[in-house]
Formats: sequence, C-alpha cells, structure tokens
Amino acid sequence: GVTPRSLVFPRNQIRHLDLFEEEGFSSFRSVEISPTSWTNDIWGRLRKHLDLLAGRNWPCLYTPDELKGPGIIDLRASGHLFLFNRRLELALDRLGLYRLRLSGLRTAVRRAAREGKVLHLWAHPWELRTPRDFAKMRYLFALVAEEIRGGRMRSVSMTEMARIVRAA
Repeated sequence: GVTPRSLVFPRNQIRHLDLFEEEGFSSFRSVEISPTSWTNDIWGRLRKHLDLLAGRNWPCLYTPDELKGPGIIDLRASGHLFLFNRRLELALDRLGLYRLRLSGLRTAVRRAAREGKVLHLWAHPWELRTPRDFAKMRYLFALVAEEIRGGRMRSVSMTEMARIVRAA
C-alpha cells in the first residue's frame, strides 16, 4: 500500500529523472556540496576534520526556496553522517569522546532550528556497526526532538519536503 514518491540513487549516479517524474516521483536526494577548502592533500583533509568537529562549513543548510526548479526536485544532502574518518572516530569512541565527534552536527541542528533552514543528513544502515554508533544516532535524535518540542524545527519526509518546496 505504499507508493514511493522520492528516491536516492545507488552511488549517487543520477539518471533517468524524466522517467521517474512520469511515474509520479516528486524528489530525489543528490550529493552534498563540500567546501572548496576540503582538498585531497594532507592539509585539506586536516581542515575537513577540524571543520567537522567545529561545525564550520559543514553540513550545508538551505531554505526550501533555494531548491525551486522545474520537474522532479533535487533535495540536496546536507551531509553524510559518517563522513568522519572511521579510525579517528573509533579512537574517540574508545576514549569516551564520541560526543566530541558530534559537536559539529549539534551546532548544525541548532543553527538549522534557529535560522529555519533545512538540514538533510543521511547514512547507510551498514554504517551503524557498534553500540556507540547507535548511541550517536540516539544523541542526534534527542537533539532534534528537543528542537521539535520547542517548536523550532520539524521533521519531514523527502516527499513532504518536495511539497513544501513547491508551495514556497
């Protein structure tokens, strides 16, 4: 009884949008835009991890009116939940500092709520490998729930977000 209306392409290989739109799909998720300072040399990778910890330049927040366009709506990803270097993350977990790794995301949740912007985080189910990974998800869900209870944020599906974008 479920009719799909939104999709995420495997490996972000976006194809055949016209066919999906003909079949009634309203939205898809594309890749997030990384800051230009995140180059692939050692300094760029270091900058990326410092930014991830501090919540600077990442994740990308946006407003629904920034997404307007013809056809099926591209709901940009704000960020990949497990973008952080896994070895460094596991080291922080062993030291009991898993919340340090989430400080940038905590900043993003609060900023999205304060500024009325969209925060679209994503992860693969297989990336939840340890009890600490599940604890991180519960921590983030609690942050979002706090903002929702305060009336500063709401959680919506991609299909609902497409409706909001069209109405904006």
